[in-house]
Amino acid sequence: MDEADVVIVAANIKVNGRERFIGKPIVDVPTNVVIKSPKGLINKIVKTYGG
Repeated sequence: MDEADVVIVAANIKVNGRERFIGKPIVDVPTNVVIKSPKGLINKIVKTYGG
C-alpha cells in the first residue's frame, strides 16, 4: 500500500475501513464510470495527481 500514489474506490455503496488509506488521495467513483471509461478515469487522475 505504501507504493500507491492514489486510491481508487469504485463502488456504488459506502466503503468502510478508509482509515487504511490515510495519507493517500482517495478518488471515489461509481462502478459504471470504471466500466464505461477506464482510460478516461485514469487520464483524469494522472492530470489531477500526477503520475
